[in-house]
Amino acid sequence: MKKTAIIMLNWNGLDDTVAALNSIKEFAVKEDIYLVDNASKDNEYDLLINSARQIFGEEKVLTYNLEELEKYREIVAFSDEERICIIQSENNLGFAGANNFVSSLICHHYETITLLNNDVELTGDVFDSMYKVMKAENCTAITCDIRYYFDKKTLWNAGGSFRWYGDRKYFSQNEIDKLKAKGISFIFADFVTGCCLMIDSSYIKDNGLFTDKFFHGEEDFNFCKRLKNKGLKCGVVLDAIIYHKVGRSLNFSKNDKRNLNKIVVHYTNRIIDMKSFYGKVRWNLWYRFYIFMFSIKAILRKQSLSEVAYIAKQTKKYANKNDVKAETYQEIMNDNV
Repeated sequence: MKKTAIIMLNWNGLDDTVAALNSIKEFAVKEDIYLVDNASKDNEYDLLINSARQIFGEEKVLTYNLEELEKYREIVAFSDEERICIIQSENNLGFAGANNFVSSLICHHYETITLLNNDVELTGDVFDSMYKVMKAENCTAITCDIRYYFDKKTLWNAGGSFRWYGDRKYFSQNEIDKLKAKGISFIFADFVTGCCLMIDSSYIKDNGLFTDKFFHGEEDFNFCKRLKNKGLKCGVVLDAIIYHKVGRSLNFSKNDKRNLNKIVVHYTNRIIDMKSFYGKVRWNLWYRFYIFMFSIKAILRKQSLSEVAYIAKQTKKYANKNDVKAETYQEIMNDNV
């Protein structure tokens, strides 16, 4: 059985995806890659195939649609050579949907499954480091030290802890850098990000991967919350580093409704998610308190009162739904735009 398989998603991100594949090739990562094109526009799927053939060699690149992958997955998993499978989805399955589909098919053939964003750059064989620590520390899920691509000394994410009021607190750069200065190379964490996430396949076999309630966002929070409730461990390998091409922050100062609606999606996801963990009475009390808490935090970070009122109003509008799938996600994102 192979150590790990990498699942990567592409949606209209050809340049970033090709750069990530080049990074994998540069550091001679010898893992099977399952690259799902999530219904990108134009001929991006064909361009991905051509690029992958140039990077890895034509003989290592296999192409499937979703149904073909389900039928022929053993061809990849039982090969002694690493392969890259480029999978075409005619519909955008979202982050959770695409990862759930592929991981459910292949988890029986790999010890672990590694989810990797398409907009990252490696610094070495981080997957080998993560795998070794995962086994040594008996973790179910593990991530690494993720830095900003455009500011490589600055921490983007290295996990965090759950807060008593239904949120998470990320470990700060100061905390992480102090630990690394002391020679500490691993820490446990309540929460680890899906940007670079290695998961024990036995957990996926028994429990599946992500909830299907959310089209975009919240999957990793829900995943880690379920792990914690089961008494399973998550961790962060501090001496394995990748760089993530993410913006430092959204600009919320211009009353841009689409940016504000992104925040509404985030809070709506969280409120709906917590229905899974709280009873009805507790949830009804908690979610009103949660809206109050995030409103106060927004004011403290100098968001305007009109923006805060808009976010709270829109979040309440959608909070009583049971999921935020693609249709509801698009409805929130386009509301008042």
